[in-house]
Amino acid sequence: MNAARAALAVAILLLGIWANSNPDVLEDWLSEPSNVSVEDSELVGLQDTEEWLVLRVEFPDRPFAQEKADSMFDADGPASNYIGQMSGSQSVLYATVSDRVWSSPSPESHWGYDSEDERDISVDGLIEASCLDLLSGMDLSKWDFDNDGVVDRLLILHSGRAQESGGGSDALWSHMSWLSEPLEIGDWSINHYTIASLDSGIGTVIHEMLHQMGAYDLYDVHSDIPSSNWNGLGDWDIMASGNWNGGGDTPAMPGAASLNQIGADRYIEIDASADSSHVLEPISFGGHGLAIPIAPGEHIWITYRGESGFDTELPGHGILVEHSDENNGNPIENLVNTDPDNAWVMIIEADGDAALQRGRDSGSPGDAFDVGDSFGASGMKIRDNRGRLVPWTVSVDTMSDDSMTVSFHAGPVSNTD
Repeated sequence: MNAARAALAVAILLLGIWANSNPDVLEDWLSEPSNVSVEDSELVGLQDTEEWLVLRVEFPDRPFAQEKADSMFDADGPASNYIGQMSGSQSVLYATVSDRVWSSPSPESHWGYDSEDERDISVDGLIEASCLDLLSGMDLSKWDFDNDGVVDRLLILHSGRAQESGGGSDALWSHMSWLSEPLEIGDWSINHYTIASLDSGIGTVIHEMLHQMGAYDLYDVHSDIPSSNWNGLGDWDIMASGNWNGGGDTPAMPGAASLNQIGADRYIEIDASADSSHVLEPISFGGHGLAIPIAPGEHIWITYRGESGFDTELPGHGILVEHSDENNGNPIENLVNTDPDNAWVMIIEADGDAALQRGRDSGSPGDAFDVGDSFGASGMKIRDNRGRLVPWTVSVDTMSDDSMTVSFHAGPVSNTD
């Protein structure tokens, strides 16, 4: 695995809501841009040993329900299982939950109320007070992965109602963000954090913790600039709306571009000059994907998204093809997927209806390629972002209960510069 792969990412004050059941809330959420800037520090990617520091916070009249935390972070609980599946069993999660609960002297509304242009305007105070009380005097080196004095994984788990799940405008939104000023605790600094409610689904918690590994939001985060309304990677990716699959309890795996972004070594780069055949197992069952460079910063990613593990609630199953372009978007402002014509990553929809791109759905069975389908120079044609048709073709040959076979047919050697 790529150890300690660092990536700059923006603080996210907004998180995905399930579009089908809450369209009005979703529209309000997507129309408000993040106003948090990236601090001059690096995030640390996926580790072989993922150590998470989890602090328990409760509010008056809302006692902390320990059984919910236990079920989430047990050794065989959903958080550990998700990290295992996401990493192809190469990473193990160890969550250290604080011995004590920090009891807020004020209700959730004190910390979570919104102004006209900012959500949770007092949340920094909550983070600082709880961290100082629960962490002072502790050795925090276990959570400082790169020995730079910064805590790399911190989750504040609270007993309040999550605003994104209908908790009201004075409830806290689950989010990952940077503190306005680093909080010094002994020899370490708290620069960024994730906060989520016990009532948030595991999909929300994992989505926000992946931001601490460098993952970007892949739904259409709106800004003040004109953009097209579309659904990004939709329900196919936990970093889009896939965190809400199965009611938030069965979130999608990250897509191939997201896995690469956080440093998960889950793909093989194809030699575009030679024919080859590849047996792909489901990415949620230890399989690997394929990567094909097509231009500087541009890749085609091929994965088998099977009906197993956390991918059981996907819109469909089969070969999923992503087209990523690192030259697009503005990661510093959390605006990587605001425009389908200049997307950081998008799905090449097998049925050709471009429903994700047009905002007509959040994913459908027809998005995935099936046996007999092909893409590239023939079949579903793929062009790089300068309009050049790729010279190769990939065909989907066979499918069994636990694998699919694809063939790569090389074309004339082309200039990918």
